[in-house]
Amino acid sequence: MRRLVTAAVLATVAASSVAAPAQAAQVPWWEAISAPAEYSAVHGVTAVTFAADPDLAAVQLDGGPVVSLDGAGPWTTTVDLSRRPSGLQSFDTTLSYRDGTSASVSRTVLVDNDRPVLRDGTKTTLFNQDTTFRPTVSDASDQVTVDLLVDGKVEDSDNATPYYLHFDVYGRRNGTHKLTLRATDAFGQRSEINRTVVVDTTAATVTGLTPAHKAYVRGTFTVAAKVSDAHGVARAELYVDGVYKGRDTTAPYSFKVTTRQASWYQFNVFDKAGNFTSIERHIFVDTQAPKIKKLKAPKDKARVRGTVSVTLQPDDDFGVVPRAELVINGKVVARATRFPYRLKVRTGTQSRTMKVRIRVYDRAGNVTTTKTRTWYRR
Repeated sequence: MRRLVTAAVLATVAASSVAAPAQAAQVPWWEAISAPAEYSAVHGVTAVTFAADPDLAAVQLDGGPVVSLDGAGPWTTTVDLSRRPSGLQSFDTTLSYRDGTSASVSRTVLVDNDRPVLRDGTKTTLFNQDTTFRPTVSDASDQVTVDLLVDGKVEDSDNATPYYLHFDVYGRRNGTHKLTLRATDAFGQRSEINRTVVVDTTAATVTGLTPAHKAYVRGTFTVAAKVSDAHGVARAELYVDGVYKGRDTTAPYSFKVTTRQASWYQFNVFDKAGNFTSIERHIFVDTQAPKIKKLKAPKDKARVRGTVSVTLQPDDDFGVVPRAELVINGKVVARATRFPYRLKVRTGTQSRTMKVRIRVYDRAGNVTTTKTRTWYRR
């Protein structure tokens, strides 16, 4: 309610004044403050505007100095809220009227004196595809704009929660970049999160993959390769005829496979950025040893001299036999790699007693060995 203003108060009014254009428009004392509005967001030293009222002589804000008002208003002065904690705060205003009465008005505002609290749960620093950041922000006013800067340039902004900021990898050079998330509230107060990130859109390099394409393998074989990547290899995976066989996370990357039949395998590599390399190889699994259909050679316990010739006709389900060997006393003394398979040995260079075997190998490495026969040099 309005009350009588003392002579001491009126004497103080002369100490400070705010000029305003003349305007006659008397208003109720409870509507004397036209700005800031009730519960509006403010910061630091805040402007306070009083509605035009020719009867209003002076105001005192939040226990500060008394300010005299010239003319009919409206008038604007300030109240210092910079030391108030952020949140809802009230300040009191004493209104002094020219008829000697006074009134007190309280205004509640939302004080925002702190920088926004910015958080981002993204832990990734290695990117191979476009990514959306979803930071969270806490601020007294909730009027915050979040910017995404890459190498100092703003690339995306969002001014409403939930915040979505897009980091485009497509077309960007591979390598390191400075990435900044910056939150700015309505009063220019800022918080930042800075990190160094790496763009990697290049898949790992695979060399020396074995078995080779269209290779012949036995029932148990090893798939292996050398893998390299600028930012690290996460894992290698193997599929045989479309069936997952396992993974390997450390070099050298290899897999032991046991199968009686298979027609292809797929070697997949993932680098730490998520890039994917896949190599497919067709193979022939051969678990059957070759046969020797015909063999012409001295019999067991035969007496031999000079140069002895052994001829044979091997046979294999997968075609030509790549190698035949004559083994005497554990040592290979002759080889043949194509038809006609003829193996010759000069017996004069051998021991008088010779333990003889003939071996044939197919493309997968399967081997057939004849029974040992003994030759005697004459």
